[in-house]
Amino acid sequence: MKITWLGHACYLLESDNGTRIVIDPFNPDIGYKVPNVKADIVTKSHEHHDHNATDQVLGSFQVIDSIEERVVDDITISGINTYHDQEEGSKRGENRIFKYKVDNLDIVHCGDLGHMLSIEQIEKLGNIDILFIPVGSVYTIDGKKAYELVKKMNPKVVIPMHYKTSQLKIDLRPVDDFLKLIDTYQQENTNCIKISQDNIMNISPVVVLLEPK
Repeated sequence: MKITWLGHACYLLESDNGTRIVIDPFNPDIGYKVPNVKADIVTKSHEHHDHNATDQVLGSFQVIDSIEERVVDDITISGINTYHDQEEGSKRGENRIFKYKVDNLDIVHCGDLGHMLSIEQIEKLGNIDILFIPVGSVYTIDGKKAYELVKKMNPKVVIPMHYKTSQLKIDLRPVDDFLKLIDTYQQENTNCIKISQDNIMNISPVVVLLEPK
């Protein structure tokens, strides 16, 4: 499977069979350049303009914005409902965490998670090979809470997201707040990485992808 960071919390997952999933597409007014990307599936963690801009995605695709398990092409998608803040959504509403089964890999994208997960929620998510987790604070959990949650969720690979970069116009904290708590991480000199069951144990526990151009 190939993972491409498109900016902010938006990723393109491409299965070995060619199925393309775009996660949390953003409106260009946040600062990142919107790529010309086609999708077969688009998932939205919540209805904020930096996560739900399906009009920016090309192709004929199915939009998924609920947590019921379904199978689309060769991909299984399910999820759990969470909140965008620490006050059960009273400030920023609800948030969906999606889990994707792609090429026999369990992938979890936390969207704009704003609170720590319960033991029951973590157990419901089950095995996690790759975890996308927000670390930029302000509108989500911060680097310290992300670090604590990673220890509880125990993924094989973590890809931090939703943090301040040179392009982003939203005032978030940088990824360094999270990385300073990590013993080992790797910085990829690209916004893409290929991960499979064959190579995942050879990849650093935390991977930082290069800012999209």
